[in-house]
Amino acid sequence: MKKFNAYIGLVVHNESIAVAIAESSRNAEIRFYGNIYNKKSQIKKLVDKLNNNFGSIAFAYEAGPCVYAVYRTLVALNQVCEVVAPSHIQKKPDDRINSDHRDAMGLARLFRAGDMHPLGRYAYQANVL
Repeated sequence: MKKFNAYIGLVVHNESIAVAIAESSRNAEIRFYGNIYNKKSQIKKLVDKLNNNFGSIAFAYEAGPCVYAVYRTLVALNQVCEVVAPSHIQKKPDDRINSDHRDAMGLARLFRAGDMHPLGRYAYQANVL
């Protein structure tokens, strides 16, 4: 896997996206960036800001009903994006508290560690923006 300066975990919903950032160093803390609207303009603004701050970044998020619009938007912006099946995300058996904040941070942590298995790489040539 290519080394990136930051690994971004996303929790995608129809109207919002929760964003967490894990910097590449193993000892760096994982922080919750915040929530953005699930709109192409907001995603582009996020990508521009994170590229300015970190340089090379990669995104990962859990597959769900509104997944591939965000994937196609990120790919059109020349970003690395991994979509992961929910069953392939490691969780502790006693971890029953679910929140977008915690889930995004967990995705970023696992993505940085290389412990996620993406569904596959899909090449969309159409410009979404």
